[in-house]
Amino acid sequence: MNKKKSNGSKVLPKHTVVEQTFREVEVVLDYGKYQNCKFYDCIMTYYASGPISITGCQFLGCKWNFSGSASLTLDFLMNIYTQEGSGRELVESTFENIRKGRKNVL
Repeated sequence: MNKKKSNGSKVLPKHTVVEQTFREVEVVLDYGKYQNCKFYDCIMTYYASGPISITGCQFLGCKWNFSGSASLTLDFLMNIYTQEGSGRELVESTFENIRKGRKNVL
């Protein structure tokens, strides 16, 4: 696994990563399965181009970057939230379902 310092390098796993420590790198989460990993001062990037799984991980001092389709989804949620009608309810119920561990229940 390539874990270089933050000099433009990216960690691009397409497999399971177990009990590894990442420091000062950009980690592209798409297609990755992370179990019991530690991330220190990393840039966590999600494009929403493929599935991810994160279990038992720690994120310390990390920054989060939503790009591509993930960014467009956040734009949609921000826009619909500010509109009159049921947009705010949609966003609030989406986050409530996330807190309860459910998805696609509206």
